[in-house]
Amino acid sequence: MWCVPDLTAEFIERMEDILRLYARTLDEKEPVVCLDERPVVLREDSRRAPPMKPGRVARRDYEYVRCGTANVFCIVEPLTGKLKSATAVLGQLEGRRLWRRFEVHYTPKHASWLSAAEIEASLVSSECLGRDRVPFLVELISRVSAWRRAAESEGRTIDWIFRVDDARRKFRYDGLITARSRH
Repeated sequence: MWCVPDLTAEFIERMEDILRLYARTLDEKEPVVCLDERPVVLREDSRRAPPMKPGRVARRDYEYVRCGTANVFCIVEPLTGKLKSATAVLGQLEGRRLWRRFEVHYTPKHASWLSAAEIEASLVSSECLGRDRVPFLVELISRVSAWRRAAESEGRTIDWIFRVDDARRKFRYDGLITARSRH
């Protein structure tokens, strides 16, 4: 793959760790939850577009007013498709308590394709935001929340089929002995 840098021991260790996590069976006591963020530029039209008329496509000026930036955080449980917001569901105190219990597994550098949450973040960009200009944080929150509710009601899951053996075959290595693989 063109986007994969040199296959260092660290890269392979982290990649295989993530792939093993995705291969786990669903366990409610130890869910696999993926997190990623997507920056969003808040923009507003600098002037009102002329109204649409029959036979003429909508028009929008290329110029806009920058209204700030925001981050959309995507937290997803790939096997169930549940999009999680720990603080929204549990409250600030309980959400923070839960966060301290997480065991963090990092994807390798230049391997966002290994992040199930990156898939969700991409869907937020394409399905929820598209090419629309969102000027205010309140509108962004409202739109992303509505998208999340719709996505959860559809029960989408991520059917991850790329496994450690596939990685070893694709990247032509037989596996390395790393600190994590010894125990």
